[in-house]
Amino acid sequence: MTPRDFDLYENLGEADFEKLGDFLHSTIIVTGNYERLELNALMASLWAKHYNTHVIRWKRNVKYDKWKGRPQNEGALKHAEGQNCFYEYFVPNAPAYLSYNVNLTNDLANGTLVREHSLAFETSEQKQYLDNLIDTTPLGGTIDLPDPPTAINIELYPNLPDDTDKDKDFKKTKREAWTCGSIVEDGRIVIPIEDIQ
Repeated sequence: MTPRDFDLYENLGEADFEKLGDFLHSTIIVTGNYERLELNALMASLWAKHYNTHVIRWKRNVKYDKWKGRPQNEGALKHAEGQNCFYEYFVPNAPAYLSYNVNLTNDLANGTLVREHSLAFETSEQKQYLDNLIDTTPLGGTIDLPDPPTAINIELYPNLPDDTDKDKDFKKTKREAWTCGSIVEDGRIVIPIEDIQ
């Protein structure tokens, strides 16, 4: 990709943010991971506000011994760790993509579209802690967890607003053929993804 390739695209303007629903599903081109992670955090917040839910985040597992350019003093390190790229984000019912191959036989490859469903925890106290924060945090707000969840539960083959009839039929066929279980019994396929760090 070259700078000339960007001539094909228009810059976002004020009017683009007036139709927030359209913008929530748009593709964003970035030049690096830092920008991608910053935009993911912004989009999570916009999604949560638009759909009256919450952003839930927790600290990433940082490999300090492999961090090139790591700040040397405590203040600079603390400031750096406050950046969005040091967090994992979860927004209930938001679309997401698998980041590795889960089951190629069932078309669950890296890049497959899924829907975030819920979080799983090691203890009932951790789940209760989150439930209390959900009850007291305004809709659209961000909830910081002190510890990561044990799993993110995702919905496979979810029907989405822009699906064609062909898309819906394909997903229905995949759901009906699924034999690996689900944590819900309402016709949707919801499974835990446990490798979240």
